[in-house]
Amino acid sequence: MPFSSENRLRGVDEGLKPKRIKQVLALFWSASLFSFSNFFVFHMSSDRYEWKWNFASWNESTDELSSCALLFFGLPRSFQSLSLPSIRKNVLFPNARYHCDVFVHWYNVSEEASGRLNEGGRIHPSDIFLLEAASREAFASTIDGQLGVPPMISFVSDTEEQFWSKRGKFVQKYRNTTDESGRPLYFPWKNGTYYDFPRSLDNIVRQWHSLEAVWGAMRHGRKKYGRVGMFRSDAFYLSPIDIYQLEKGKVDTNNHFALIPPFAKFPVSDRMFYGPYDPVRIWATKRFEKIDEHVRTNPTVGMGMHSETFLNTTLLPFIEKETGVRVAENPDVCFLRTRPNNVIIMNDCELKGKGVTRGMERIDVRRAVEEMTGLSCQLFKMERQYKGLRCRKTIAYN
Repeated sequence: MPFSSENRLRGVDEGLKPKRIKQVLALFWSASLFSFSNFFVFHMSSDRYEWKWNFASWNESTDELSSCALLFFGLPRSFQSLSLPSIRKNVLFPNARYHCDVFVHWYNVSEEASGRLNEGGRIHPSDIFLLEAASREAFASTIDGQLGVPPMISFVSDTEEQFWSKRGKFVQKYRNTTDESGRPLYFPWKNGTYYDFPRSLDNIVRQWHSLEAVWGAMRHGRKKYGRVGMFRSDAFYLSPIDIYQLEKGKVDTNNHFALIPPFAKFPVSDRMFYGPYDPVRIWATKRFEKIDEHVRTNPTVGMGMHSETFLNTTLLPFIEKETGVRVAENPDVCFLRTRPNNVIIMNDCELKGKGVTRGMERIDVRRAVEEMTGLSCQLFKMERQYKGLRCRKTIAYN
C-alpha cells in the first residue's frame, strides 16, 4: 500500500524536559568520572583514512554521551556562500544541545555541466570542510560545550573516477535494461522532467551512493545512534530543523516517528529524512537492494527509478513494516535547493499542488536569504513553474 502521511501524529508528547534533564546529568557525571585525551577528527577517502589533527579531549566514554548524528550528502554546490550559513543557523545550532556527531560524504568535483533546473558552473568542493568549524562553534554555544568534549566530525569523499569504479556496473544495468515491450525498465521515461537521459538516471545513482557512503562513514565508528538526520549539502535551510521535533511545539520523546518534508510531494518528498536509527538506515542504504523489486512490481509502467514514486510505493511502506516506526511530515520544514554560482531555487517549499510549508505566506524568501548570507539576490525565471534567486555582491542591513 502506498505511503500516506495524513493524521499520523496521534499520541505525541509535548516536551523533552525529563529526557533532557537526564542527558545533562549524565554529561556532568561522565565528566567527573573520566579523563579525556587525544580527540581526533578524521577524513576518509575511498582508499585510506587520514588523521587530520588532535583537537581536544575524548576517549571511549564519549560513546555514552553522543546519541545522535547529523549526516550530509551530495555535491557541495555554492556551499560556503549559501548552504553553510543556513546549515549553521538552522541545522547545527538547533541540534547542538543533543551533542550530535557529524558525518559528511562529498564528491570531489570542481565543475558541473548544465542540466535540469541547473545552469551549471564551478563548484568549490573543499569548502565542505568549513562545516567542521561551524559544528564546533555550535557545540561550544551549549552547556555541554563547557565540558570540553566536542562531537566527532568526519568526512568521506569520492572523485568521479572512484564513483564509476564502484557503481559503473549498476549505472550500465539501469541504463540498458528494458522491459518486455523494449522500453527502459529503470529510467523513468514516463515522467516529463526526466528528459536528459542518461544524466538524470546517473545522478540518481550518485545520490544513492552518497547516502550509502555517508552512512558507512558513520558505521565505521561502530556506534548505534538513537536519532539520525540525513541532510543535503546543496540546500539553503530556511527554517530551523530540530531532529527530535515533529512540528512546532511537539517533540518525539519516545522516538517513534521518522520525518520527511511537507513540500516537493511527487507524491512524497525525498529530500530529507530524520528519525530513529533503523528507519534512517533503511532510507539511506536499501535503495540498491529494493529497486529491482520495485521496477518489477510497480503498477505504474515507465516510472522506474523515479525517486519519489519509489519511496512512496516501496521504501516508506517497507520502513514502517520492518521497524514499526511511523513516517510523517513535519509541516514547518523548509529548505531550498542550491545550484552552482550562487543560485537558489526560490519556490521549492510552495510549489502549487505539491505541498506547502506552513507559514510560507509570511516569509520574504529573498530578504531571508540576503540577511543570512550577506549577499544581494535577484529574482529570475527558471524552467517550468520554478523561480530562482541569483545572489552576488555583499550588502548590509541596518
